This record gives sequence, structure tokens and C-alpha cells, in this order.
Amino acid sequence: MKSCFLFSSFEPLPEHFLHGYCFSGADIIVGDEGYKEFLSKRSQVVPPGLDGSYVVLNSENGAKTIGTDFSGYSKIFYYSDDACWVASDSVLALAQLLARHGRPIRIPAGQLPDLRQWRQTSACGQAIGHHAQWAHDSR
Repeated sequence: MKSCFLFSSFEPLPEHFLHGYCFSGADIIVGDEGYKEFLSKRSQVVPPGLDGSYVVLNSENGAKTIGTDFSGYSKIFYYSDDACWVASDSVLALAQLLARHGRPIRIPAGQLPDLRQWRQTSACGQAIGHHAQWAHDSR
């Protein structure tokens, strides 16, 4: 099973994190361990928007930023309400975390026909590309 990233207001965030791979100048950075090595040797962060297929989290002046590669190959599913927020590249992991914390996802009735086709057409990924909500309080 492919690993995923899962960030939320339920747990403290790391200072820096990379899921996937990216290219920065002559360097290729692979995964979180590769990012830690890159930070220690180059003393520079990996910003969103580089070539590759990745999600990156960076901390600067107390603010956290989560972003993806230039082409958007890596997706971020985001949920927020008045009490919490969750970001992941897995809808299932996001939904399971919310359920463990007593916050089930409410699916808009208009999305139900699309949900039946996710396996065949990747409607979920397409919806994210045009900012449609796949669930109430999601982005």
C-alpha cells in the first residue's frame, strides 16, 4: 500500500516535511529523509512549485506552509470546520482520522453520482483540479 501524508490540528506539525520527490538545481530530493539531508547540507528549504511530484511543509517565522510541485501531480485534500482541520493526499486517511475524532464527513447530495465513479474516472482528483467540494467543509 502506498504511504500517505496526514497533517491535522489534532497533532503538532513538523518544522519541515517532504512527501515524494523534487528537483532543486542539480539536486534531487527524495522523501523526508532526503529533505532533512538537503536542509543540513544546503541550508535552504524546498519551496512549493519546483519540478517533481511532491508535497512539502515548511515553517517560517511561526507560520506553516503546505504546497505541491509545479504541475500539481501531488494532490492535497483539505478539510476544515470550526473545530479542526486536516490535510492529506488520501481521502480515506482523512476520513478515517476525522471519524476517530468523532467528526464524520458529510457528502453533498449533488456529489453522490460522482462518488460512484471515482474508481473508474478519478472524479475525485478531477474535482480537486477545479476546486469543487468533494465533501462539506472540504477544499
